[in-house]
Amino acid sequence: MSKEKWIMLNYDLGLKGDYESLYCFLDNHKALDCGNCNAALKITISEDSFDAICEEVKNIIVGSVSLNQTDRIYLTLTDENGKMRGKFICGGRKRATWEGFGDVAEQSSDPF
Repeated sequence: MSKEKWIMLNYDLGLKGDYESLYCFLDNHKALDCGNCNAALKITISEDSFDAICEEVKNIIVGSVSLNQTDRIYLTLTDENGKMRGKFICGGRKRATWEGFGDVAEQSSDPF
């Protein structure tokens, strides 16, 4: 059974990324602008589990956008238990630009 679900995408395709195809994908899904490189959109999914949704969204995007090794896309959604979760569906986490500026202890685990 298919159903619609709101998701949030954060994307970084670098200087030579396939933004035209990504923007076409976002426009076709009537995505909402949520600031630089952030979009909220409804997608039709067939699964309820977090990992299955991530894989399904990844397959939809990979089928629409040419991605390379340096591209990053982070997906945020509410899981089957109503908990907000996120995952890189393309690429991975980098050292934060602001790292080292604060005077807080290092975080031991990723909250998402």
